[in-house]
Amino acid sequence: MLVAAAITMTTIGLTASVQAASATPAPVCTNGLCTVTFDYTGDYYVYAPPAGIRTMTFELAGAQGGRTGGLGGKVTGTFSSIPSTMNIYVGGAGKQGASALGGYNGGGVAGGSHTDEGSGGGATDIRLTAAIDDRIVVAGGGGGTGGWIGLAGAPGGGLIAQTGSGTSPYGGGGATQLAGGSGGSGYSAGSGSAGTKGVGGTGGIGSAGGGGGGGGGYFGGGGGGGDGIPSGTDGAGGGGGSSYASANYTKSVTHTAGTRSGNGQVILTYAYSPTVTTFATVSSAGNQSTVAYNLVFNQTIGGLETTDFGFAGTAGGCSVSAISGSGSSYAITVSGCSDGTMGLTLAADAVTGAVTGPTAVAASNQITLDRKNPSFTITSPSTPSNLAALPFTVTSDEPVTGLGASSFSVAGTSCQVNSITGSSQSFVVTVGGCASATTATLTLKASGASDLSSNSGPLAAVVSSGVLVDLDAPTALTFAKDPTSRPGLIGYSLVFTEPVTGLSASSLQLHGDSCQLSKLSGSKDAYSIWLTDCSQGASTWVTLKALSATDASGNQGPLAALDSPTVSIDDQAPTASIALLERASQTAQPVFEVRFSEAVQGLAIDSFSHSGTATGCKFTMTTVLVGLTYRLAASSCSAGTVRLVLPVNIVQDATGNLGPLSVINSDAVTIDRTASQSSTGTAQVKKRSHPSGATPTTGSTPIKPEESETNQPENSGRLLPKAKPPVKLATLTSETELSQPATNDKTLGFAALALAFLLGGGWLYRRMR
Repeated sequence: MLVAAAITMTTIGLTASVQAASATPAPVCTNGLCTVTFDYTGDYYVYAPPAGIRTMTFELAGAQGGRTGGLGGKVTGTFSSIPSTMNIYVGGAGKQGASALGGYNGGGVAGGSHTDEGSGGGATDIRLTAAIDDRIVVAGGGGGTGGWIGLAGAPGGGLIAQTGSGTSPYGGGGATQLAGGSGGSGYSAGSGSAGTKGVGGTGGIGSAGGGGGGGGGYFGGGGGGGDGIPSGTDGAGGGGGSSYASANYTKSVTHTAGTRSGNGQVILTYAYSPTVTTFATVSSAGNQSTVAYNLVFNQTIGGLETTDFGFAGTAGGCSVSAISGSGSSYAITVSGCSDGTMGLTLAADAVTGAVTGPTAVAASNQITLDRKNPSFTITSPSTPSNLAALPFTVTSDEPVTGLGASSFSVAGTSCQVNSITGSSQSFVVTVGGCASATTATLTLKASGASDLSSNSGPLAAVVSSGVLVDLDAPTALTFAKDPTSRPGLIGYSLVFTEPVTGLSASSLQLHGDSCQLSKLSGSKDAYSIWLTDCSQGASTWVTLKALSATDASGNQGPLAALDSPTVSIDDQAPTASIALLERASQTAQPVFEVRFSEAVQGLAIDSFSHSGTATGCKFTMTTVLVGLTYRLAASSCSAGTVRLVLPVNIVQDATGNLGPLSVINSDAVTIDRTASQSSTGTAQVKKRSHPSGATPTTGSTPIKPEESETNQPENSGRLLPKAKPPVKLATLTSETELSQPATNDKTLGFAALALAFLLGGGWLYRRMR
């Protein structure tokens, strides 16, 4: 379509346009092969080949000379270097008439004067710019036919164009690669002019008929000579214009003379390389054993093979195992890949469509192959725990979905899943409602979740470690006086129901005059509390404050303050006295009464010793008042003296005070076996009244050594500290003599004999013999 008028130089018939006049025609494409046809418009085209084309061929035809003159020449070939911009000039056909203008783009002007002479056809060319010297391909135009009957113009084209018809007058000469064709000589008329670069020569003037104009071309053909004699051959034909192809821009060029009638034409044909329009996986799932791809081109291709593909990513062992499809659409199957990222690539120029292609490596989308089942770990909260809601942390080795309450089971009395929070690889599962003292465990069921590749996991159930639920506050199991308490140091034993921490002096409140905390020791569930400096006779106790101890679960207790037993302060040692209840002056079995200032423990018959000259004494002990008063009866003593002895620190009172602090001795008793005898020969015992109105216990049985434990004093019924074993100075039993110095039997015999005589009777002497 003509969009602007061109400024032309009509005197030479060569367009010298300063503005593009014609719109670029649309290409016609089939399977990657496109054709653009540039027809005559009377102006030139500016054309930019599309990007990405691999080849372009050209076909240029020059215009035919006027008055059915010589046909335009043709040039075909391939651009060895495709220009980024082309100026395309399409030659116009020559015209008929005296001095008719030549066809567009260099056709020579017709001669005159017969009015039917033909002008030269214009050349068709491609230029890098609008300048004539920038032509890279030219197809020559045909020469015009001479006037009246006239001689034919020469066909255009060829490296050396043909000469126009006529010998008298002569036709115009054909152009070459170096010069335009010569002008034909007239016959009694004017001669034609020679062609020049790009422009055909003008036909000669003749009265009988003018010569035809030369065809335009790389160089223009010469104009035919005129005929001035009516009986002559009339006007001669113009010469053909030459064709041209630049060796720097073209290859495989073919020149053909005289092929185009009418206006000239340019046909450019280019081929797009096949390009990939679709290259993607059929499925994005990562757990596929084989991966299928769709591969689609923009044109029909051939030559696709497995070796044309490559792989990108971290997956190894991949291979193209199958190719199916035809035309422009194919299915590719990849197998053997390990886990990892994987993408498929197609090599450049791997296939052939209109030309080879693609021009660059084509790449598919990448997928992550993951056939591994996700694994999980469950981290339990610390145990024991006093939390009403237990947070279990569930982690996976890769992002997962689908984790819900139904994915878990819970063990433990009344335990249940309360909530699940988190995403991707970390979740918190809260378990609540558990009864105290139960052990809670959380189990993730097999296949309870799936990773992003749809692999389910775990393969087997995952069980957490157990958490002991402890919602109970610690309290004291026992809070009692320590049995190792002693004068000046009062101890308490505090035992909790469970191990605790945080117990300190501030946890205790002391009661009692002047009492001071001496020491707080212990750990876990057992502690000892020691008090000193308590006033004599005072009552003291210790209060364990509420919420002063904390168990391993963080529970604080006891919930209410707790008091120890009350202890009366007694630092006084027990005292003792020994009174003689039975005394013999001549014959006797003395009875000793031992009295204590307070109830004592630890007294036994072997707690005593005796002294004096009597031998063979045997003792029995009976209880008058438990812990306070005891009687020891002596028997079988020989004549002499006997004294009952109670050592120091042999007993202890209820508060652990040992006594007596000094040795207690009874009065000495004289045993006189020569005194009055009974008729049966047994010694008589003289009894004395008992002090304080106490009555001795009668009917007691002598204590044997092996029965000494049975003669231990009974407790008074009160809980007393365990007595420290008494210091044994001698062993006394009901059948054993108390220790005393040994006496020679003969000495004893003589003493008895002397006593008998002194008492005035031989009877005793005879009895002893």
